[in-house]
Amino acid sequence: MSHVSTPPQDARACASILLAADTILSADDLRAALAPLAPVENRTRSGIDPKRHRSWDAAFQRNQYDCSERFQNAAKYLVSTHRKRRGTRSTGGGRLPQRGLDYGPQHVPAFLPLKWAERHLGAFTAGISMPVLRRTSAVFLVRRALGGSVVDAAEFLGLSIAGQGMGTPITRWARSHGTPDAYDRALDAITAELTYAPMIDYRHRRECLRDWAMPPDAWHKIADQLARQPSPRYISEDRARLAATAYVWTQVTLGETQFAPQPSESRNTAEPNTAWSQHRFSIGHWIRQNKVPLYQQMKPLLDVFAEQLAHGIDMERSNGQLTRSLAN
Repeated sequence: MSHVSTPPQDARACASILLAADTILSADDLRAALAPLAPVENRTRSGIDPKRHRSWDAAFQRNQYDCSERFQNAAKYLVSTHRKRRGTRSTGGGRLPQRGLDYGPQHVPAFLPLKWAERHLGAFTAGISMPVLRRTSAVFLVRRALGGSVVDAAEFLGLSIAGQGMGTPITRWARSHGTPDAYDRALDAITAELTYAPMIDYRHRRECLRDWAMPPDAWHKIADQLARQPSPRYISEDRARLAATAYVWTQVTLGETQFAPQPSESRNTAEPNTAWSQHRFSIGHWIRQNKVPLYQQMKPLLDVFAEQLAHGIDMERSNGQLTRSLAN
């Protein structure tokens, strides 16, 4: 901030400045020390008008590059990160992308890996289901890198829910527990996990499998390796193949079954359409449950197929990028 050679004449103002300086310089947790500058109600969609931190926002944005990197990293969570909508006086709009991230939005899976969620989001499960937490956290990670709105991030991930209700459970939890920055800190930890994990372009995988279905010959090779034969109640081979397609899609893209794209060959009539919608959930459940003997045998075979498919997609992209790089 601005440097002055003499303290303010008003003793109270001088004391306040010295106290603030001492708090900032001695704080082990600088974000917690700065948090009072941005009350939680000003960081939600509650409609409460900002009371205390607009002047802080303006001062920081004007002088941020005179601040230390530590101060900038802590303060960026408190400063308003919304663009002003054109033609309006609203301060709403899309968020600005977060600076200094080592991942792009394409590297975020649409459904946060369970091991990360269990490690960092356990405190939130008292009021929020784990699937909602995993989906919501993926959306917020994308928004950090992409900017824009929650709806923009959800659309980027291929979630056909328009971002509805994404922030509401988190906001409700934060208000009831009085720890508004707890979720941001959890996302920080997950961001570190993502940064150190292999950088996979999940968006490219989703695009490649947008209208994909497991080839019949690949399905028959898997079926021929099953020692236990299907029961009479088992669905037809072709329907099972299409339903297994949804499971393979979730393994390759780390997505959710409900968002798996419907293969074009199952869209011909209403009856196959309905059957695919039902069977993808039932077969996916039986495979993940790993208790039914037929699907206990099928799961490792499908997992190997999915791993090979993912490797092929990633290698094709990598080779394509190398070819374009050499051409230029």
